[in-house]
Amino acid sequence: MKKERDRNIPVYQCDSAKEIVDTLSITSNIWEDHEYSTWYIRGQGRSSWKLEPSILRNVGGLKSGPHVMTRKNIFYKEYQNMQLFKKIADEAGLSVPGDSQLFRTFEGAEEAVSKRLANLTWPPIEALDTLAFIQHHGIPTRLLDFTYNPFVALFFAAKQGLEELDKATDDDFNICIWAINRVSLTHIKTMDTKNPYSPRYLEITTPYAANEYLKKQQGVFLLDSCFAKDIMNYRTIDEVISEELGKNKLVTPGFCCEPVKKIEINISEAKTVLLLLKKMHISLASLMPSFDNVKRHIDFYRSIDKKQYLPKGWLRGIEMVGGRKTAQ
Repeated sequence: MKKERDRNIPVYQCDSAKEIVDTLSITSNIWEDHEYSTWYIRGQGRSSWKLEPSILRNVGGLKSGPHVMTRKNIFYKEYQNMQLFKKIADEAGLSVPGDSQLFRTFEGAEEAVSKRLANLTWPPIEALDTLAFIQHHGIPTRLLDFTYNPFVALFFAAKQGLEELDKATDDDFNICIWAINRVSLTHIKTMDTKNPYSPRYLEITTPYAANEYLKKQQGVFLLDSCFAKDIMNYRTIDEVISEELGKNKLVTPGFCCEPVKKIEINISEAKTVLLLLKKMHISLASLMPSFDNVKRHIDFYRSIDKKQYLPKGWLRGIEMVGGRKTAQ
């Protein structure tokens, strides 16, 4: 395994699917004798992508011309996403965590929404459960998804990488796993005039009992408390971390020598990675359990594995009924 540095961040380059699975094992030196739960771990389909909240992605057209993406626009978009998701879910008879009269009554909406949107202090703490829930279901918010399980992160990185490969013009890029030490991250402060020593990045959790997918994926979210600053000059978490590493502020000798790291592998190994993870019972069906995803699981692995999906001899085995061979 080759090791390099990119913007002060150590990058480990794996050559094979087996090597990256071994590298992510809890016995690997890469974790510096810490438990998985000591790390925020995230997989991405391209190693060149920044650690950017989904609400800020794909807004390039809104950052120029007459429709400038301002803080207020971002906040309204996030609020509207949340309310629309809750409305349609409610009409379908589905419960959404955090739904309450605070967001249903005029008085509550005036206090919790209108005033906060006006003075750019959105969201209130009461909205975080809902934002985390809808973020996990694909609605853009300011939250960034992580997991405590590196193999879950690897699954989504490989799957996302293959989806990117289908629509990309190039076929030679890396997928990656980010690992950020939880304790070291608290050393990055807001430097705000009111609370200069408060951690910049806040861990957001929601009850696993209310979100089966989140429980299966061992999910957690990070919220940048400086998000409300000028969106046009927003710095992503990897940019901030790179700068802090350059100042040698995050390294804690004796505890964590590499508080942030990337593990990469070429997209050409993604299918083999997914087949190895399936043997570890990490798949679409296990991470997002539903009957629809069982069907997607079958279709997906048939598409990447050219071999017979069912075990050899399976059909021959059921041809015998009561010791007699069934009709052909």
